[in-house]
Amino acid sequence: MSGNDVSVTETAQSDQYHVPPTANAAAHHQYYRYQKQQQQLQQSCVRQQQRQLQWEQQLQSQLANSSSEFDEFHWPIKQPQQGGTTGGGGKIYITPADIPPPPHPPQQSGNSHHNGNKSSQHHFHPSAHQHQHGPLTTTAHRTPPHRCKCEHPNIELMDCEEAVIASTTATNTSANVTMHRHQHPPYYYKAGTSARRHSGKLHESMLVGGSSLDDDDLASIGNGMSRFKNLMYSKEKKRRVRIILSIVTAVIAVALLATALVFILKTDKDNGSSSDNSGSNGIDLEDVLSGQLYAKRFNGSWSNGNTVLYKDNASIMEYDVKTGVRTPLLHNAAHYVLYEKSADGDLLLLAKNYKKNFRYSFLAEYDIYNFSTNKILPLTIQNQQLYLSMVQWSPVGNALIINYDRNLYYKKSALEPEIAITSDEQAGILNGIPDWVYEEEVFSSNVATWFNPSGTQLAFIKFDDSSTHLINFPYYGEAGDLRYQYPLHQVIAYPKAGSSNPRVELVMVDLVRAASAGDFITVMPVPPALNTETDYIVTVVSWVDDAHVLSIWMNRIQNAAYVVTFDGLNRKVIYSTESKTGWVDLYTAPFRNRNGSRLAVVLPHNNYKHLQLLSSSVSSTEQQQLEPLTEGKYVVDSILHWDATNDVIFYTANTEEHPEQLHLYAIRAQAKQNAKCLTCKLIKSGDVEQTYFSATFNDNNYLVLTSLGPGIPTAHLYEWKYVDSQVVITNVLDWETNEALRTKLKGVALPSHKILTVNIDGGFQAKVLLQLPPNLDTSGKTKYPMLVDVYGGPDSYSVTNKWMLDWGTYLTSNQSVIYAKIDGRGSGLRGESLLHAIYLQLGTVEISDQITVTQNLTELYNYIDPEHIGIWGWSYGGYAAAMALANDGTEVFKCAASIAPVTDWAYYDSIYTERYMALPNTNEVGYANSRLSTRAQKLRGKKYLLVHGTLDDNVHYQQAMILAKNLERHDILFKQISYADEDHGLSNVRPHLYHSLDRFFGECFASSRLMKSAK
Repeated sequence: MSGNDVSVTETAQSDQYHVPPTANAAAHHQYYRYQKQQQQLQQSCVRQQQRQLQWEQQLQSQLANSSSEFDEFHWPIKQPQQGGTTGGGGKIYITPADIPPPPHPPQQSGNSHHNGNKSSQHHFHPSAHQHQHGPLTTTAHRTPPHRCKCEHPNIELMDCEEAVIASTTATNTSANVTMHRHQHPPYYYKAGTSARRHSGKLHESMLVGGSSLDDDDLASIGNGMSRFKNLMYSKEKKRRVRIILSIVTAVIAVALLATALVFILKTDKDNGSSSDNSGSNGIDLEDVLSGQLYAKRFNGSWSNGNTVLYKDNASIMEYDVKTGVRTPLLHNAAHYVLYEKSADGDLLLLAKNYKKNFRYSFLAEYDIYNFSTNKILPLTIQNQQLYLSMVQWSPVGNALIINYDRNLYYKKSALEPEIAITSDEQAGILNGIPDWVYEEEVFSSNVATWFNPSGTQLAFIKFDDSSTHLINFPYYGEAGDLRYQYPLHQVIAYPKAGSSNPRVELVMVDLVRAASAGDFITVMPVPPALNTETDYIVTVVSWVDDAHVLSIWMNRIQNAAYVVTFDGLNRKVIYSTESKTGWVDLYTAPFRNRNGSRLAVVLPHNNYKHLQLLSSSVSSTEQQQLEPLTEGKYVVDSILHWDATNDVIFYTANTEEHPEQLHLYAIRAQAKQNAKCLTCKLIKSGDVEQTYFSATFNDNNYLVLTSLGPGIPTAHLYEWKYVDSQVVITNVLDWETNEALRTKLKGVALPSHKILTVNIDGGFQAKVLLQLPPNLDTSGKTKYPMLVDVYGGPDSYSVTNKWMLDWGTYLTSNQSVIYAKIDGRGSGLRGESLLHAIYLQLGTVEISDQITVTQNLTELYNYIDPEHIGIWGWSYGGYAAAMALANDGTEVFKCAASIAPVTDWAYYDSIYTERYMALPNTNEVGYANSRLSTRAQKLRGKKYLLVHGTLDDNVHYQQAMILAKNLERHDILFKQISYADEDHGLSNVRPHLYHSLDRFFGECFASSRLMKSAK
């Protein structure tokens, strides 16, 4: 046996499986079965070798006499092995199809087969130069789906033909040939290039040119090669077909996806994406929410004389209007949120650690900065720095009035010990600070104390909530904080419609006697007309002079008012009024002349609110007549200043032609005087003429004038003089021009505005403001969705010339949504008849006006898409939006969103509700008709979003829950968002709120762009 034979035998032995001695019967059976299969494989291989050798010898003898054309063909024949016997010199061909793959050895996975040969045997592969003239050899075997049994395991599947041709012939054909185990190759093996080339050449040489082979022989050779090639390429062809089919399928899928995408984009464009550049250079919602586009206003306050206090970064500064000098008062003051100078200018009051309570009230700790010593000292009560509810300077010196724990304390100087003015321990008693309903609905302040001009007396209101019903709010706390394992609770005295109101007393304090421990408190008696009532309301407290305090008292439903003066001994009603069509609007303190003998108020005159005078020194009990200073079909909004030296009154008012404007006027406080408009055509913001103004005055002929729109707001300091019987104003300083904002908005696609009037029922007209998308297509080819922003409450107004840059601006600029505001019946600025049309019937005419006007707009402008109109609002506006959706029988509105809505006026506070609806037991029909919570059935099948904060102290979460409960009980689908621990303003969740609104109205308007903006 040659060395090669030994090597093969050793390799075969090393690859054989041996049964372990401890194997069971089943293992032995499987072992013998395996050995038998191996023997069968060996015998089959030997038989095939013998048949192949015989066939080659026959073919060689037949080709000996063939044409010379075949002699020119060079077959790659392996060189005889050195030292080996050539024997017959034939090739060994094994038909692998006849050899089944061996089973896996017992207890061994097929994946554990090695993929190489451990023997030292070398397989020779022919190269291009290794040709020799010799006997022609061929084969007719089939290519197996697994590896050729006689090839090296590392040779690729399609190289099997070459491997067989190149295999070395054993020295003796009867020699034992040992087989190696094999495994199925991966189907992705590719055919060898040389094998495919040789096979093609062989096939071509045998079928062309002269040949002495007979037909049977040729057929045998051709069929054999054909079968060989077909079997060799069958797997490859299948794989290629699968690849081609996969590619075709992918191309078709991509084409279908692209078609669908084009259709979606086209549909979205048709549904409101009118302008490509609206989204690209429009206002971004994140800029609105982050305050990046906020317009700065006047950030200071008038101080002593001609100075303005303001904060510049972390420093508190003082600006002298006359000299133009800016002086730093205190550096490193970033943690102080409030600051105010004492009347004598010696001390600076500083508030820190601010804790919000309700809309206007808060708690804070206070420091006192002494300018003479440059020291900061804590403001203490009972020798401790405590959280205080209110601190107020005296108008003279540096005395303070303080509220701590609902009681009042007086400090003759801020650096001296305090004197207790009150000492009530009952929790329901509040001295000098309003309870919830008075803070929200009457004073709009956290202060209910008033010094007289000399600082020697104090008036304050004592509130008794002991009989007022309480409302309880859960506070859920922060995630992961075990302090809130059980929710905390906030309890508020909150009078609802028809329930007990707080009892109030007006108290006068003689501070001089209080400092000397004398008897210093006097309680003012109730006006005679209200002696029979217990739920009267005090709406105004001020001082006429050092001795007389002025107050305005109303009955509970606020349709009767009494103006009273009191000097500690004598009470006098100087004026009273009653409304037959609505309520009396006297919630602002009147202005007085130098000696307090005359008072200026705003009250109706010929159906419009006007500036009127009354005397405070009447001697008789007869009803005195008001003296109007202004008249016409316009409305005086507010009185700002009464200059005693020149007897000039400054006020703001709109115009008959443009009720949406608001200008500053001046008029002498004498009959039949002509008012002068001080701001008409005065200021331009960029190229825009400003027509909406506000102002604050000091006592020395200076004012801060703020232009609020329609252009970007600006703030200016002016000096005014009375020259030639008229007021003349001169610019001193442009305080704020908002140049940074102006730069940011350059190139931004801002909406345009349109203000118009629409006729409504009752002979009235509604005012409408439309914010229109940039590059508006007015032809009607492009349809734009429209969203109505409604408030609708009594004496409110939304249609003004004020600068707007809010969520509505973003919708118009970025999303091509028309944004509309409508002032119908019940709104302010246009007379008492329109205003009082809502009296005793909230939720009726103001709602129908929203529906009617919106429908008229769709008929008036063909570019408004009538199929995509929504409405939304907050607070009263949330109520109005839901009522409009429920009452809309013509389906003008397709969807509505309510933020913190009232759903039943019986659940809202007494002072607001009864002012417009009277008592529930006297207006049962009005309350029933105004109830949203019982209109659930009218919301069936409509798209509605209900949003509310659980800690809303104003419109309680109960309001939303009652409506939601009714909707759910009737199986009416709607969307709802509840914000845990959020109050009426939802200030901590504004991004989530507006992104949710984006998504809701995006679905309603079928706008994918709007929905995509929702995170």
